[in-house]
Amino acid sequence: MACDVTTLVSNASCFNCVSPGMWQLLRLAILCRISQGNTMSCDVQTLLGEASCFQCLTPGEMQLAELSLLCSIATGGSSGGGGGISSGVIDPVAAPTDPTVDNIYFNIANLNAITEWLWPAGGAGWSQVV
Repeated sequence: MACDVTTLVSNASCFNCVSPGMWQLLRLAILCRISQGNTMSCDVQTLLGEASCFQCLTPGEMQLAELSLLCSIATGGSSGGGGGISSGVIDPVAAPTDPTVDNIYFNIANLNAITEWLWPAGGAGWSQVV
């Protein structure tokens, strides 16, 4: 997938029908799939169904669940392929360890407003996603 603004916004159009308050639930569902090594299609209704079990969590608990999933993925809890996931408290600047595969970085300095960055396989720089 291309990682330019136009492509990302176009690909995200299917999420326009979802309120911003539900986005974190969808992220948790997607991260659960990744941590289990599952491939996926990002059908909004399917994701919402999978995310329904997270609706009783407080916003803080959702952030903690997301961090737990990210740690699981980063430490090999996923059988999914490629890339790397890392986090820190500043925006990424340096290239990832293996820039030839997709890499995701989370700036967790503010747990109420985590920013997500993507370095696409073979890319030349980080692009802010969320």
